Amino acid sequence: MIILDCFKLRENQRKCLKADIDLKLRAIYYNKMDPTDVEKHLKSVFGAIPLLEDVQFLLKYAVSIFPEEAESITGEGVSHAMFDLQALLTEQREAVTTNLISALGRLYPDMEPEKVGEVGLSVAELFR
Repeated sequence: MIILDCFKLRENQRKCLKADIDLKLRAIYYNKMDPTDVEKHLKSVFGAIPLLEDVQFLLKYAVSIFPEEAESITGEGVSHAMFDLQALLTEQREAVTTNLISALGRLYPDMEPEKVGEVGLSVAELFR
């Protein structure tokens, strides 16, 4: 029963996010897309992105992920752009974490490098 409730909750959240992405698409492609095409594009995108967390990410970074031309929207293209952006952000986060640990090591040279690394990772986690 609990699993079923959890599934229904996630499906309801997906429906709400779908409505939010619908509005986002209409805003991004205002006067550039036929309003009747929005549902077709939404169906394509949601078919390619099954996870709720990925849909939330898509909503947050929609302007960066969706192509400039409305005719270019495909579920596969949007999912590839989303995964590329996720990989880029992860790479950037790891680079910043490495630089933070390095800076802490220079700031506290008398501390053990393992301790400095643990503190650096803890601080970086706060900004995730």
